[in-house]
Amino acid sequence: ADLAPRVRDLLQAGPNTAMGKNTLQYAARISTEAKAATLNAMNNPHTISKVTDSLGEVLLAGFADLVAQRRGDASYESSTYMLSLGRSARLDGIRDASEFIVVVDTSTGDDGKARIRSFASISDEVLDRVAVERDTIFTVPSRGHEVRARRVRMVGSLELSSTPLPPPPPEEVSVVLLN
Repeated sequence: ADLAPRVRDLLQAGPNTAMGKNTLQYAARISTEAKAATLNAMNNPHTISKVTDSLGEVLLAGFADLVAQRRGDASYESSTYMLSLGRSARLDGIRDASEFIVVVDTSTGDDGKARIRSFASISDEVLDRVAVERDTIFTVPSRGHEVRARRVRMVGSLELSSTPLPPPPPEEVSVVLLN
């Protein structure tokens, strides 16, 4: 489930409800600053929107290896995502989720496939800030093992963008062809 509506509902419940009191008690165990920030968010509707809008960005630090990119639709009104750690996962019951999400909880179904249980949307602009850029040299087997180069921006194994580069020098071509 998308965490943003759940966090929004929790903060909108306010500090005087049972859910609000439990949330404040939990925040107080973290620190007095966490409790104060939570109470401030509960009492300020404008802050609630800011919190839910930036949830993916906040979670990114702890879950960078679980950033996922939408790959397409799956059966039963579901979507397929590729995790930055190189594994695919399915988001059941949601076809209109964001292009990029931070996965917080997964499980494995009876069919052995990973299922996304909790997530938060994240923008590609935020991902650009943590992306790593590197140059790669590779062969294209369907073109007679033609050697090419490209500059890739990545988060884990997710490729955010790719730009062709000029042909690599002969010594690099020979290394790639020998491997």
